[in-house]
Amino acid sequence: MEIKINGLIPRNGRLKWMEIFGYTSKGNPGLEVTGFSSKSRGLKEKMIFLSKRRRLQFPLRRYVLCLECEDLGKGDVEWLELPTLLAFWSLTGNLPLKRLDNCFASAKVSLEGELDFLDMNEKIWKSIDGQLKKKSKEVIFIGNDSAQSTDYVFNINATKLLNEHIGHFY
Repeated sequence: MEIKINGLIPRNGRLKWMEIFGYTSKGNPGLEVTGFSSKSRGLKEKMIFLSKRRRLQFPLRRYVLCLECEDLGKGDVEWLELPTLLAFWSLTGNLPLKRLDNCFASAKVSLEGELDFLDMNEKIWKSIDGQLKKKSKEVIFIGNDSAQSTDYVFNINATKLLNEHIGHFY
């Protein structure tokens, strides 16, 4: 199985789209996280911790998650924690999301399960909606209740989604 999701990171007053992709194989069981610079190890351990804390079960397979990026700055990885976690738990079968290609998310995830969402003001929403309108493309934002649905961006509440299928998020 393979999966792809988009993440957003704040960069110099603008937002930068990042692609996170992953797959499973029958290789040595475990989780491999690459492309997140020196933060890959910490992100991997955080995902394992959150999974164990919630007593999640998943098949013994090799799970690989990659970020396609060359210039990841200090602090950027934190905003990619939620989309990376959504991709991982989708691959393991703990979230019923089989396809995330048209989804994007941006939030920090604490060890207790608190989600700290990127502040998406009205100006940002109009910019994203305008870019998508030019491409006639619709996307789904997996975020918080304050996010606005527009003609081209639909909102799914991440906290409700995770609580419904995983539990203990706020």
